[in-house]
Order: sequence, then structure tokens, then C-alpha cells
Amino acid sequence: MKQRFLIVLSLLLSITFAWADEPNPASTTESIPALTTGKWATYSPSYNVTIPAKDNTFPVSVCIARYVGDITESYLVIQEINGSGSINIPAGSGLLLKTLSTDCLGPYIINKTSEATTDLSITPYQNSLVGTGSSSPTVAQLKAANDDASYIMVLHKKDQVFVSYGSEAGTEKVPANKAFLPVFPYGEGTNDAPSIRIVEEPAVVTALGNSAEEAKGVKILRDGQLLIIRDGITYDLMGRTIR
Repeated sequence: MKQRFLIVLSLLLSITFAWADEPNPASTTESIPALTTGKWATYSPSYNVTIPAKDNTFPVSVCIARYVGDITESYLVIQEINGSGSINIPAGSGLLLKTLSTDCLGPYIINKTSEATTDLSITPYQNSLVGTGSSSPTVAQLKAANDDASYIMVLHKKDQVFVSYGSEAGTEKVPANKAFLPVFPYGEGTNDAPSIRIVEEPAVVTALGNSAEEAKGVKILRDGQLLIIRDGITYDLMGRTIR
């Protein structure tokens, strides 16, 4: 009787352990970390995901950024991609996030998708940001993977600008699910990468529903100030209307 009891107990334990070792079904969602009101944060999804439209339940501006830079000036011009509806984007995309909400800061749950995704690097998107996705590569690996970029720029949370990250050896790791900006030399004799600020243009200028022709702007230099003229309206580099 005792032997039979031990056999039954052994079978029950083996079944229990088998259940414990069996992996859970794959999750259908991914989590975006909590944000700080009015502060930019970077994000890079591990999977193909659907970014929800910005609304009361998801009060987050999800943006891409186009790099504009030379030896005299460098900045990122942002474009909101979820202002008029949801959008499917591929794993590893580089994104900027901001919320003005004070009572709904996340973390936010978004859905993975198997639907066709949008390539954010091409017109009219022209996203210059790159993401780490689910990996944590070193700076040296990121430089090599991005056309031997001279610098890997990451967001400085306090100053809200992109700054060069890593030593000459490039052994430092960039965390998973973060976005970065690979940049190249700024000119002959230039060794250090300047900080790169974020320029927020008015929604009428950055609406992605506009055609490529409508999105074009003309840069002018007036009284020593660089200005942008689009659709007959003049803006400074901070996106403010100049009268």
C-alpha cells in the first residue's frame, strides 16, 4: 500500500512540475514605461506594434524626428504620428514620446500586431531615430551597424537634448527599448559632437497627412536668425510663428 502511495505521489509531482515548466502563451501586448509630464522619453518596441491614436485613454504624443545638421547647427524636427489615428510600426523603430497629462502617466499597454507595418525611415516620415528593440547593444556595435557612425546620441532626460554617449572604446551598452541617433562628423577638424536639441513644429506644419510637396519649407536668414517659411507662414526654429 505504501509503495502504491509513493508511485501515485511521484506521478502527481511529475505532472505538477511539467505544468510549472511549460511556458505561458505568448503575450499579445507590450508595455510602454510610465512618462513624466511634459518631458520627452525615447522608446523602441520589441515587436511589431499598433500605436494607438492619441486620446483621453492614451494621452501620449508618439513622434518621429528628422535630423537637420551641419557644422554650424544641429537639431531634430519632430512629427507626431498618432494624432489622427492609430499606426502599425515595426519592431526596433526609434520613437519620441511625450504626455501633457498629469493623471494618466502610464505605464501604457499597446497591442502587438501581425499586420503590415509602416517604414518610418522613408518619405513622408523620414525618421532619423533608430531603436534598440529588445536588445542591449554596445555603442561600438551600434556605430558599426549604422554605417560606422561617428557618434551615438542619446536623450539627456534632464536637459532634454541628445548628447554623445560612450567612450572611445564603445563598450557601454545602450538599454533595450530605447531610441538613439547615429550621427557623423560635423566638418573637418571637428572632434566633438554638439548637443542636439528637439524642435517642436506646429501641428499644421508636421501633419503627416500632408503631401511631400506641402511639407516642403524654405529656409531664410533674416537679421541673423534662421527662419522657415511654409505655406506662406514664417516660423522660427522653435516652431513659433513670426509676424
